[in-house]
Amino acid sequence: MLYKEEIQKKASALIKQHPENRVECLGGLSIFEQVLVGYGSADDPLFEKLKEPGVVADYHLTPKDFLPEAQTVISFFLGFSDRVRTSNRKGRMPSTEWLYGRIEGQQFIYTFTQLMVEELASMGYKAVAPCIHSRYVEINRISNWSERHIGYICGLGTFGLSESIITELGSAGRLTSIVIDLETSHTPRTYSGIYDNCLWHMKKECGACMSICPPGAILEDGRKDKLLCKGHLDVVREKYPPRYGCGKCQTGMRCEDKNPMGVRMAD
Repeated sequence: MLYKEEIQKKASALIKQHPENRVECLGGLSIFEQVLVGYGSADDPLFEKLKEPGVVADYHLTPKDFLPEAQTVISFFLGFSDRVRTSNRKGRMPSTEWLYGRIEGQQFIYTFTQLMVEELASMGYKAVAPCIHSRYVEINRISNWSERHIGYICGLGTFGLSESIITELGSAGRLTSIVIDLETSHTPRTYSGIYDNCLWHMKKECGACMSICPPGAILEDGRKDKLLCKGHLDVVREKYPPRYGCGKCQTGMRCEDKNPMGVRMAD
């Protein structure tokens, strides 16, 4: 469909051309390199399931909480550049490139999302971005709009042992999304389970994220000790203010830049 081609083209152009996606003090480092786009129904029953115990939180919102006329949710996965990813493969602490990717990269994502909303508005649609909406909140680091879960619903990928989303561009990247009144076909979920792209969950292979996690927060039974993870992030924040991050569970392993279970994404 032509408008989907236009959306993909605009998103790719922003990544290639927008100055906020470059870090001049690091030699013009490009933060993000590629983008995947997925489409989900605003009425998908999985949005209500996100409110159930043990999924996200009972205060998680639905697309129509942000836009009553919502028909579709568009999810974007922005994959980190090769330089950002490879720089973070060694050591206990995050690389300088990764820290800039995490903080300046998130600022670019806010800009990217707002510009995509404006582009969609120019095409005649009503669109809002939950991540920059006044209703967006985080409580104890759990938001009322989980971009990872939105990506799953929109067909971009499944979760891994580390709880990162594993897409066809891998897990090393960031997500954002837009709720829109556009009625369109939706990206088929080429998976049936929430861990279908994870080698550990599907074949009991790999498990590299468990051994590489600096505080040992990723557990063999699929749980993640969020207090240990948070404690390590706090240490990084104190050492490298105003930046923080880690990303060790997203780099230096087989799901870093690809789906290790094989490409399954539908058109």
